[in-house]
Amino acid sequence: MLEQLKQEFPTRYNRELATELGVSFRSLIRKARELGYEKEPGFLDKRRDEITRMAMETHPPHPMKGVKGWCVPNSQKTRFQPGNISAMSIDRNVVRKCHAKRNATIDKELHRIKNNLPRKTKLNLSKNHYMIKENEAAKSHRQRMKESAEKIEMLKPNDTSKRKYKVVIGSAVHFTDDEGRYKDLMNKKAALANDPLFQLKHQKY
Repeated sequence: MLEQLKQEFPTRYNRELATELGVSFRSLIRKARELGYEKEPGFLDKRRDEITRMAMETHPPHPMKGVKGWCVPNSQKTRFQPGNISAMSIDRNVVRKCHAKRNATIDKELHRIKNNLPRKTKLNLSKNHYMIKENEAAKSHRQRMKESAEKIEMLKPNDTSKRKYKVVIGSAVHFTDDEGRYKDLMNKKAALANDPLFQLKHQKY
């Protein structure tokens, strides 16, 4: 059996040889791969006409293909009729649901890209899209921190106005009356001014 497989596999069709040997088509392919057998060079080109004829016999064209006026039975009930209005143009809830579902799909796919996991969609995304999204999230976080600091300063005007010193480091605002504490904060601010990572994190857009 193995000797016949070695001799005839390069020049015969797999299904014919599998039937003759009494094994399944997949078993024949798997065994040939294990043994390193391959088809002869130009196997498909030499038999292209015959392969085309066999494919046509196996999958003949639909008899109604190209007949004018013919359609699939009962397809008109579900066909989009002229004059119909799409639900997305009149119902904003449908639009929001579609956008939320799409954004969730994009977020999951970006998570797979970040962690080098297998892709599950054909969305045209890359690590650049993830970095853009990360930058937008960081920018949003900085904006929230800034707004929070402004609210705190507005809510406690008396507490901060009585303080002698005010030091701003990044998005943090420090108030103090102690001169030693003030010097420590100024030294910290000077050190962070030369830190590129700190500058990148707190840069203004």
